[in-house]
Amino acid sequence: MSPRQTLSLLRPVGEHYEWRTVATSGAVIGRKETCDVVLASVDVSRQHAEIRYERERWVVRDLGSSNGTFVGTTRVTEHELRTGERIRIGGFELECRLAAAESVAVVDSTVATASVRMDMRNFDALVSQVLEPPKAPARGGLAGVAKPVPAAKPDTERGARRVVQLLHGAANALMAQDDLNATLERVVGLVFDHLPAERCFVLLKDEQSERLTPRIERAAAGSTVGELRLSRNIVEAALRSQQSMLVRDISADQRFASAESIVSLGICSAMCAPLTHMGRVGGLIYVDRANAAEEFSHDDLGALSILAAISASAVERARMRENLERERKVRERLARYHAPSVIERIVSSSDRDEGAMESEERDVTVVFADISGFTSLAEELGAREVTTTLNQVFGVLTEEVFREAGTLDKFIGDALMAFFGAPLQQPDHALRAVRAAHAMQRRIAELNARRAGERQLGLRIGINTGTVIVGDVGALDRRDYTVIGDTVNVASRLESSVARSGQIVIGPATYQAVKDWFVCEPLAPVQLKGRSVSMQSYLVRGPVRRG
Repeated sequence: MSPRQTLSLLRPVGEHYEWRTVATSGAVIGRKETCDVVLASVDVSRQHAEIRYERERWVVRDLGSSNGTFVGTTRVTEHELRTGERIRIGGFELECRLAAAESVAVVDSTVATASVRMDMRNFDALVSQVLEPPKAPARGGLAGVAKPVPAAKPDTERGARRVVQLLHGAANALMAQDDLNATLERVVGLVFDHLPAERCFVLLKDEQSERLTPRIERAAAGSTVGELRLSRNIVEAALRSQQSMLVRDISADQRFASAESIVSLGICSAMCAPLTHMGRVGGLIYVDRANAAEEFSHDDLGALSILAAISASAVERARMRENLERERKVRERLARYHAPSVIERIVSSSDRDEGAMESEERDVTVVFADISGFTSLAEELGAREVTTTLNQVFGVLTEEVFREAGTLDKFIGDALMAFFGAPLQQPDHALRAVRAAHAMQRRIAELNARRAGERQLGLRIGINTGTVIVGDVGALDRRDYTVIGDTVNVASRLESSVARSGQIVIGPATYQAVKDWFVCEPLAPVQLKGRSVSMQSYLVRGPVRRG
């Protein structure tokens, strides 16, 4: 569900304020480096608190921290957040800002149609534009490169030195970063180091939706923060043209007179430079100021453009590393449950992150398979032989689950639990489950044939179809993808209370789904543990012979 309101967290960082927009999936706050908001202090627990969007509201929840989570002066375990409230964790304070959820790239009623001034599509041409003497600008317009006027040679030399310094400093600073957030933080730091900006935003385009969202937002110390909103006219014009823009004395420019997002902020001058890499706009850097005594200059636009050009490559590099790391984690997690072919389909059909397998209701078929008599067998064998036998049996059973694109839930002692129909939709999940179970019994028979002279193994299997809750379940740092519900309990009871060694017993919903494919024999109604009424179950005899 997309939030109706976006939540940003504001905290002082040195001489600036750091703004962080909380992702729709929420954020974990703590001193651990992998947290979404890292607060490096011994007063902060490794995973101290979390912020989540639940039931159309943003809530902060303490995660059992040692020193507690406070909203204002009140210690809370869970609290619905309101704009202006301050979350206190250790010695840190995070101010909450809620705003209506909307894309910042929406065009105002009055669109900036003026010419743009620095082309970001070619770096060599950009450097030439930066060094070229500017046209003397008229008040109340867009400043940039046009027909040059004579300029003193020392000004050009100073401009050249500034470009070289920017290139050297920015390249060294940015290429040393691998993490995307660290890269973006460094970009903002470079902006404030080289430009007289009062506010700075770095926004990135979502790779799937193409929606532009803030990733880093800061305001200089001493400036009036207010409600941080972007001048959407300026942003949209820069994105369309792939050119950086400088707007001077906005209040005097009649073209922006009805542009509410500009005028209401009291912006006096603003600059915007797209993050263009290999012809693709992946985001932008936006800066503005309300102080009319010090407007941005042509040189400032050149500096921002150079920074944006170098930053675009660094950001793209960091995003690629982030995507590769996300995919590695997804594959690593999925490999515990799925066949390689299923993993490929999940990864290619979804942009899920490491926490994205969220709980949902789903109609699935659950399978429990237990090695009958294994407890007494284990008493006769040594520990090494027990382990070898279990690994051998579980190996062939897992192969059959994966052959039908099922999900391996877990091993429970000498039993296996699997389910079909999630995370990928499988309309024939019941049929897949019974086919897998039938193949399991065949594989056990083959294994017994190779164990001539040794104690024979048996397999009891219970299968049931119905609605479950499926998704990540567990502690924050240790979760498993599993299914929960009465359907699961019934499948377990059919295996443990009804099925005998060598049998496959299924519930009524599974029977209805597979009766045209498998010969099934109704068993006497049985009252399973925990249920008040008797249940009809069926014994699977084998596939229907056709022709």
